[in-house]
This record gives sequence, C-alpha cells and structure tokens, in this order.
Amino acid sequence: MPTNVKSCGFTLIELVLIIVIVGILTVIVSAKWPGEAIALQSYRENLAADINLARSMAISRSETITIKNSTINGSYTIVDSQGLQLIYHVPFNGVTINSFNIEFDSYGNPGESDYDVTLVSEENSTALRIVGVSGMVQFL
Repeated sequence: MPTNVKSCGFTLIELVLIIVIVGILTVIVSAKWPGEAIALQSYRENLAADINLARSMAISRSETITIKNSTINGSYTIVDSQGLQLIYHVPFNGVTINSFNIEFDSYGNPGESDYDVTLVSEENSTALRIVGVSGMVQFL
C-alpha cells in the first residue's frame, strides 16, 4: 500500500468553517439590505401613477376628480364629482402619508399652488410634489 497518497477533498473542520463564514456574511448583508427604502420608493411611484390617473380621468370625463388620503390608516381614494369611489389604495405596512386632498378640474388643473406629499416609514422618508396649474408630479 502506498503511504504517500494525497487525499482530494475537504476535511470536516474546513467544511464547517466555510459554512460558518457564509452564515455570518449572509446575516451582515441581509441586515444592510435596503428593503424598506425600496418598498417606500415603490409606494411613492404607485401614488404618483394614481395621481396621474386621477388627472387623466378628470380630463377624459370632463368632471372634477379628487384624490385624498384617509387619516385612519393612511390609505387614499380617488372619487368622482358625485362622491363615487373609483379607486381605494391601502399603503404598505408601516408607511404613513401626510394629509392631502387634491381636486383636478375638467382640464386636469389642481389649482394654483403646489402640493407636497410626504411618505414616511420607520427609518426613511420620501416625497413628491404635484405642481400647481399643470398637475405634473415631481419626485423630491
């Protein structure tokens, strides 16, 4: 029997050490992952799309369309001039929105002044602005 045979593979100690290192790196990366910030930005984009939808509905229906939020759970609704709820949107968990009530007239005009809407989660915040007269949405 040859005595100078080199073995191929890992020892049990080497394998356990690699698993421990990979586990530690996974915990570090997952703790720093920007999941909440991404969810907040996604919700801001959804809100901006719904604001643009409300403006388009006002123009296409030739009536006043209102988008406003509820102070109860941070949700927001789009309603027509008769008060009929067209869209109801519930925010992601932990996201709150400052109070807003924007009425688009039949020309898609929200009025003379700008409206700032702030979205806040536990550690992050973001905002958007509805520009007066034009009704265009800007991310701040």
